[in-house]
Amino acid sequence: MAVNLTGAAASNITPTACLGSTITQWTFDGSVTTPTTGYGAFSNGSGLTGPTFITSYSGKAVSLTGWTSSSSLDANDYVEFDVNMQGRSSTTLSFFYRSTSTGPTKLDFFYSTDGTTFNLFSSSNTLQTDSNLHTMSFGLSAVTALNDDPNAKFKIFAYSASGSSGTFT
Repeated sequence: MAVNLTGAAASNITPTACLGSTITQWTFDGSVTTPTTGYGAFSNGSGLTGPTFITSYSGKAVSLTGWTSSSSLDANDYVEFDVNMQGRSSTTLSFFYRSTSTGPTKLDFFYSTDGTTFNLFSSSNTLQTDSNLHTMSFGLSAVTALNDDPNAKFKIFAYSASGSSGTFT
């Protein structure tokens, strides 16, 4: 999983200066969870094992195992991205992923504007389970509360794995 968060400049900054620019990006180069571009924090829930760093893709990826086989999310099986959105609006979070044949098949995406309370943005997204990399994006421009928000956080929950050793990369 490599993650990119983009957005436009908020109304108090010249829009053409940052339109569509990367706010924060995690490529996991150097086997670290700090962003390659911008500032932010990456963490994962206590129900997962990892992260391990995969180098077989162009660039690197982070991989986690232990995703629940339940047909609904497990509160401890997530990845979280914390990003200061001050001066930004019209956010899109996009990432590349791979879910193995025994990995999770569903994904829910949440956001927080206060850093504590998470709101469901999109649920039951189908994950492809094969050896290929796939892209998933969430356009959050309608969530105006994220505009200029210094406490923005995003959580990705994956679930419905057919085996606990299945990975979501």
